[in-house]
Amino acid sequence: FGSILQKQVHDIRFEFDAYKKAHTTSRKLQDSLFDCTDDWCFARDHFFVFSKGVVVGKKNFGCDYGESFLSVDAGQPQTNGLNCPSGLGSVTFGTSNIASADYATVTGG
Repeated sequence: FGSILQKQVHDIRFEFDAYKKAHTTSRKLQDSLFDCTDDWCFARDHFFVFSKGVVVGKKNFGCDYGESFLSVDAGQPQTNGLNCPSGLGSVTFGTSNIASADYATVTGG
């Protein structure tokens, strides 16, 4: 009975070590898609696809963001973002804009 238990403990340790190794490895900086100098990073001739959406600037924590959205939102100093692109494929630029219909675009504000 003791040898069976020891084998099970050994197997669990082996699986745990394999899991830990797989989830703690990190990428090397030279493997990055970006070249960074000071505060600016540049992609090396790559395209990017974001299926959910992109917020540039500040996130509006009160917004139920839609799918495939783009928001460029400077917000106000010391606040969250103020735009809310909640429609499917909606886009907002500026501040305090709401694009709630599907495929809606709001610029300015």
